[in-house]
Amino acid sequence: MHIQIDPKVLSRAIRACAIASFNPPKSARADDRPTLRGVLLQALRGGQLDVVGTDGRWLARWRMPARLLDDARPSGCIIEPASIKLLCAWLDTHSDEFVQIDVGPVAEARSERGSVLAFATRDADTFPRYEQVIPDYEHDMGAPVVGFDGALCAWLDMHGDDELVRINVGPVAEARSERGSALVFATRDADQYPRYELVIPDYEHDMGAPVVGFDGALLSEVVEAFRIAANAGRGRMVPLMFQFGAEAEVPVIVTCSSAPDMIAVVMPLTQPAVGQYSLTTERA
Repeated sequence: MHIQIDPKVLSRAIRACAIASFNPPKSARADDRPTLRGVLLQALRGGQLDVVGTDGRWLARWRMPARLLDDARPSGCIIEPASIKLLCAWLDTHSDEFVQIDVGPVAEARSERGSVLAFATRDADTFPRYEQVIPDYEHDMGAPVVGFDGALCAWLDMHGDDELVRINVGPVAEARSERGSALVFATRDADQYPRYELVIPDYEHDMGAPVVGFDGALLSEVVEAFRIAANAGRGRMVPLMFQFGAEAEVPVIVTCSSAPDMIAVVMPLTQPAVGQYSLTTERA
């Protein structure tokens, strides 16, 4: 593989997709789901490069333009985990010039000014066709597309593992951690909002829509990957769109309008979510 590419875009794509390749669980390996220890670079015909990461539970793919420098059949390689940070740091250093990626007996990144970095890779021929993991949702499957803002969620994820947080809503709405970190977020008065119990539909009866469960830690990885892909600071809005299949076990496609070149495919939980039909509420 011999390509010329924008180092700024490639660095962000590798860092975003690498999140999907961290610590493949034993369950994924046992189920023969495709997993990557590292990040796949796959050159495509027509002058494109795919950057792919997956741990068997979700898959991230970033597609970008690239100039193929030879007429050989498009090929790929897997960047070893130990080389990912090193390569991204080198790409960031040379962000004002195009770089060339050469993968042969030795994998090298070469800048226009002659700087060279050798990095570790392995053969990608054994990795299955990742396009087959991504469902085809170009046709209407009768399932909803759902979006949400991940700003507050991203902040809570940063402080939720080892400390409690306080939510203060007054003239200014604020989330504050035990160590003093604070996030101001937008709110509005809820007095005019109708009783939300009347808004929640009764899904104890089958209405034809699947009930889909997700691992919360996995969704945090998805949000973080798209934050990097969108080049957004921590705590900034990351608008995600979830496209569900007609069945609960079908992988879900996640996209972001702020990172249109990246797509994620997320495996839902196979067991029913606990309390998924519990709609009992009490007014505070």
